[in-house]
Amino acid sequence: MPPTKVFTKPPRGPMTLIHQLWLAQGGLCFHCGEPMLKHVPGNYFKRWTREHLWPRSKFPTEYGSIVLAHKACNNARRDQLPTNAELDRAAALYASFDPRVKVRNAAD
Repeated sequence: MPPTKVFTKPPRGPMTLIHQLWLAQGGLCFHCGEPMLKHVPGNYFKRWTREHLWPRSKFPTEYGSIVLAHKACNNARRDQLPTNAELDRAAALYASFDPRVKVRNAAD
């Protein structure tokens, strides 16, 4: 079994949205603020995944709603709508690398 490693930087290659989010979030889960890990033997839920703040089941084309989170944190939200605080934090993340992106507000 490989040792537990902190995924401190994105994989090499072009700067994709996921890479930009990883750097903007500092490798921390959007929801709980804990480090997201690459390899966690026996604990799949500490690994990172893409989280859609606006649930894909309700808003399938919402670009500015993707953040990175632990699998467990993502699963806990299910299809809940984002809070205004979450939307503000996501807007700040996106503004740090792509100011053209407008994160949809709950009032929109």
